[in-house]
Amino acid sequence: REYEFAFRAHRPGQLEKAVSLGRVLNRKPVVLRGEASEPTPVQSFVSPDCGNVVISSLRPFRDGWILRCYETLGRGCDAKLSVSPGNVELLESDLTEQNARPLSNTKVHFEPFEIKTFQLVRKG
Repeated sequence: REYEFAFRAHRPGQLEKAVSLGRVLNRKPVVLRGEASEPTPVQSFVSPDCGNVVISSLRPFRDGWILRCYETLGRGCDAKLSVSPGNVELLESDLTEQNARPLSNTKVHFEPFEIKTFQLVRKG
């Protein structure tokens, strides 16, 4: 395994700089098209629009995926989760990945430091 790390100097009130550095080092989940030897990124698979919400994991689960996100700075926010392709339904579940329920929209409220678990399943 290979690991990358970096340091970014910042003042105590500038914690978002550490989060932005983490985004540079993390690899976003992407939809790939083409041969396995030469995959071409087509689009981001899922992305939150709130800068302090990050994706911690995305893994296969039954007939879809489990997505785990968390709020990083202790500042609650409403994050819109954009999911592509559009034929995927976003369900919110508990941390044990049970009791999934459909979201009325893709806007999700995160409390400070809250971890949320979602299931992404194919529609139809």
